[in-house]
Amino acid sequence: MEIEGIFEKFLNIEAFVRSKGEKILVTYYRYPPELVPLFQGLNEKLKSRGINPKVPWLNNKILEFHFK
Repeated sequence: MEIEGIFEKFLNIEAFVRSKGEKILVTYYRYPPELVPLFQGLNEKLKSRGINPKVPWLNNKILEFHFK
């Protein structure tokens, strides 16, 4: 599955997804407002719980979410 298809399949909302260096940048332009608190600061939330934020099945890249 392509990276772009992952978010459409699982979240069923449109997102612009691109890979840049060690990150996968996900930008939502139209999204439900309740989605923002779930994904903002996600990497920091994971690290504070002792969880590595790198995604093994995405070549150990880190997901970074943006909302516009």
